[in-house]
Amino acid sequence: MSSDRHLHSLAPAAVKSDKDVMEEEARPVSRRDLGPVIRKLGVLLGEALAEANKSGVGLPLSSLVIVIDEAIKEASDLEYRAKFPKTVEGVFLSGIYDELVQQPSNIFDIVTRSDGKSYYVPLSSGVWIRCLQEVRKSLMVDRPQEG
Repeated sequence: MSSDRHLHSLAPAAVKSDKDVMEEEARPVSRRDLGPVIRKLGVLLGEALAEANKSGVGLPLSSLVIVIDEAIKEASDLEYRAKFPKTVEGVFLSGIYDELVQQPSNIFDIVTRSDGKSYYVPLSSGVWIRCLQEVRKSLMVDRPQEG
C-alpha cells in the first residue's frame, strides 16, 4: 500500500463512517493506552538512527523531531506530503518518514460501541497525533542542550 493514504486498502467507504461513529463513542485514550504505540515508534526511530550511523550519516535528534513534525502535519491533512532535501541526510529522513506514516494502518485499537459490541479499528488520526506528540516530547527531553 502506498503511503499517500493510511486507510485500510480493503475497507469500503461505509466502514470509514462506522469507524467515525465508533471513535465518537470511544472512551478517551490515556497515556498508558498509548504506551505500546509510543514504544513501537521509539524502536522504529532508534533502528533508523542506528542504520544511519552505521552508514556514516550522523542524524541529530533534531532531524527526527522534524520528521515527526512532518508526520503530524500529514496526519492532520491527508493531502499534505513532506518534502526532504535531495541530500544523503534527506534520503534517510524521507525513508524514516515513509516508515513512520505507514504505522497507523498497521496498528489497531479495540473500540466498544454504546451497544456493547467491540470492533478492531485502525488508530484514529487523533490518537495517532497524540502518539507522535508524545514521542516528540521524549526526543526533546532526551536532547542534550546545544550551544
